Amino acid sequence: MSTTESRDYVTAGGIRVRHQVREERYQDAAEPIRLALDERRGVLLTSSFEYPGRYTRWDIGFVDPPLEFVARGRAITLRALNARGEVLLAPIAAALQGLDALTDLECAPGIVRAQVRESEGWFPEELRTRQPTVFSVLRRIIELFHDAEDTYLGFYGAFGYELAFQFEPTRLALERDASDRDLVLYLPDEVLIVDHRKEAATTHLYEFAHGGHDTRGLARDGSREPYRGADEVARHCDHAQGEYAAIVREAIECFRRGDLFEVVPARPSSSRARRRPRRCSAASSSATPRRTAR
Repeated sequence: MSTTESRDYVTAGGIRVRHQVREERYQDAAEPIRLALDERRGVLLTSSFEYPGRYTRWDIGFVDPPLEFVARGRAITLRALNARGEVLLAPIAAALQGLDALTDLECAPGIVRAQVRESEGWFPEELRTRQPTVFSVLRRIIELFHDAEDTYLGFYGAFGYELAFQFEPTRLALERDASDRDLVLYLPDEVLIVDHRKEAATTHLYEFAHGGHDTRGLARDGSREPYRGADEVARHCDHAQGEYAAIVREAIECFRRGDLFEVVPARPSSSRARRRPRRCSAASSSATPRRTAR
């Protein structure tokens, strides 16, 4: 397919960007990404359902992103996943210098690590989101890459429920696995956009330049790690029969008294996944009108 649009601009943080848009074949446009996710990093978000103000019929996906942002509790790590990511990491590291929310900022080739400091003092309800959290870091990086006209350049990934504890001091009753990640985001430099209403598909390609370094000519590549399911996983659930229902009944009584406004009871469970990620994605897509695959 031919490139139909090209635009050069400078972000709010001074990064020079070349944004090109390439038309793609609409039919099964996202399928190559779905297949690639069995062994390559990436994201595929799909939806066949439309509801005004909430859901739209779009597919958005990519593989081999150049940059990864991970948070475990208040510890954050930004990592370049290829040579293109190293070009992006330098201005990000500079932007995080002096950010009041961070302590112990450590910059090394290909990686930036830091700790988000604990909140000091009391914050009113309307300002809770402005206290130091991993979102303070995310906001600073978004400001660095901001452009009013570009709606697709940004972070894509997953946010965990544990992030809520950074806004409200909470006594945790359960042990946390140190390897658990609360946030995993990727910054892609090539994004597929499928508009099902218009039956059109486009790929948005980005080149970046900053401080004498440029991504042009650098490969859009990444590591390949073929999916390997566990040989054996015992079925597990941390609730006995009827225990979850008892929690729901207790919550209803709390709502009745006015002690609770909202609650999300959790029931972790696990079993062996026999299918490859692409088959799990396809199965969930066909089973639900609104579908999301990562």
